[in-house]
Amino acid sequence: MAVRIGVIGTSDVAKRRMIPAIKASRNFEYAGVAIAASAEWDEPHTEDAYALMLGRKQAKAQEFVGLFGGKVYGGYEELIRSADVDAVYIPLPPSLHYKWGKCALEHGKHVLMEKPFCVAGAQTEELVALAKRNNLALTENYGFVYHSQFKKIKELYAGGELGELREIRATFGFPHRAATDFRYSRTYGGGALLDCGGYTVKAACQFLRSPELVFASLTKPAGYEVDLFGSAVLRESGTNALLSFGMDNAYKCEFALWGSCGEVFSTRAFTAPDDFESTVTLCTKSGKQVIPCGTCNQFLACLDSFYNLIASGAVRDEEYKALCLQSGLLSAIEARGTADV
Repeated sequence: MAVRIGVIGTSDVAKRRMIPAIKASRNFEYAGVAIAASAEWDEPHTEDAYALMLGRKQAKAQEFVGLFGGKVYGGYEELIRSADVDAVYIPLPPSLHYKWGKCALEHGKHVLMEKPFCVAGAQTEELVALAKRNNLALTENYGFVYHSQFKKIKELYAGGELGELREIRATFGFPHRAATDFRYSRTYGGGALLDCGGYTVKAACQFLRSPELVFASLTKPAGYEVDLFGSAVLRESGTNALLSFGMDNAYKCEFALWGSCGEVFSTRAFTAPDDFESTVTLCTKSGKQVIPCGTCNQFLACLDSFYNLIASGAVRDEEYKALCLQSGLLSAIEARGTADV
């Protein structure tokens, strides 16, 4: 039977990518979308201000109904408490993930969290412990790890094409966005590390089981509340992972493994559109080979993984560990690397 999933908030990523993937999935049924009730709105507000915001959110929610069907819930907790919902997808600003993820788990709902999972490692550990106690699936949407090109990179490495792994390189950055974007707000859990930096950490951890942090640098220019760009180095058993990220940078979205016998890399590693004809490039002593990997809906692939976690408790422990490792490394990088300029 299909898992009935509801969406907390009318985010752009839900509209463009996740709900279309839910509708395309054979494992999930889209239940609807929730807008914040007055008591749930995350900013101080007057009744008039809330009424204005509510009008905008209701209009957007009705747009969702027109596009996808489903129901509009008049509050986040109303959706979470609904007997017609088995799981929730939470694409709110990062600072709200812990609160609403905890609420969902306390009410027996499986949780798919938009990245980053939480803004602090301790919050992630608490939610993982709660999910374990309540026998619930818990994951975050780093869908690129399920993409066909990333699977090909793993296959080439596992097959010995690269020899011994010497270095991992992951780079993700994009130009400055609008000043009102939540990514530039400390209150909402913004910052380059938590946004684009998380991709690079997640990618490295597909090949490192328990790396140590050996270097971190985060730069917060004058006039900004959050870091705009940074870098980090992870190390495990002689292999270094060199990570770079930024949200005031020229666009770059690259991942590479460099080994004793060869290198493999992708130049659109993390955010490939569904119709993107992906490739990876393999360089060995035999020459350079561009390997087609085809198209892939990584949001749909992420949902397939989420469904497996829901269906089988036996596979959840590895995901619980991965969530804590990811969040713990992000917290360590933040603690070690923060600097104002």
